[in-house]
Amino acid sequence: MLQVRITERFDGRIGAGAPHPTASMSAEALASNLAFFSTERAGRERRCTALVVSGAGVSADPSLMASLCAAPQMGFDRITRHLAPGEAQAFLRSPIAGIVTSVAIPVRASSETAAVQALATSHSAHVTAVVPLDEAGVRRCVELAEALVEVRPDRVVFTWPLTGAPPPPAELAARVAEEACETLAAAGIAAGIKGLPACRLEQPNRLWRSANRWYVDVDHQRENALLFFPNVVRFVKGDACRFCAADGRCDGAPAAWVEAGLAGPFEPQSL
Repeated sequence: MLQVRITERFDGRIGAGAPHPTASMSAEALASNLAFFSTERAGRERRCTALVVSGAGVSADPSLMASLCAAPQMGFDRITRHLAPGEAQAFLRSPIAGIVTSVAIPVRASSETAAVQALATSHSAHVTAVVPLDEAGVRRCVELAEALVEVRPDRVVFTWPLTGAPPPPAELAARVAEEACETLAAAGIAAGIKGLPACRLEQPNRLWRSANRWYVDVDHQRENALLFFPNVVRFVKGDACRFCAADGRCDGAPAAWVEAGLAGPFEPQSL
């Protein structure tokens, strides 16, 4: 998988700890990186066939649109667009709406579910709503789940923050996220949790892992791309995790939150 942060500005995104780019990428640089990662190269086991596009204002640049629209011909058969809620309508009018297979959009307030509804009803892509489990997200988690039931995305992900201000303790975040997952599951909407250790969940099967990827921006291109795990995000586990039945589905927890005591003790789960 390849993730490209095209523009310097990306308001409303859910931060993962990637460095802030010093500028936006040109259409030529974008095309060069897509070509580089769509072929087999030394240092990579295989070429990339999945592409994640992030950044604000991408749809307004015809040259960027042309480079992105060439991605399927390069072998990228899964193309995901990370959007801020305010960009949903511009995306739907853009040329890349025709090639994008999935969309991920953050939801921090009930008012932002209108953008989810626009995507879910006007586009064939798989729509994922992402609810951050920060202080505000934990307070509104169940309320947001009820609002999302009304607009029906394909799935909802509740994610414990990877960076930024310290989040609520994992035990509290897990409790409200699992309650919200129950609300969505009852309505037939897939829901899962990321970023929390499995041992904080009553139902560890609700935990979803994030796939590793190459990360490219204007400062990290081609051979200098970052590997998302561990160069951008670092998860840690305890020694006891080797004996946990959920080890294969659990990343552990972000190192900073473990060091701050927010993750709780790592406790192996039995089958």
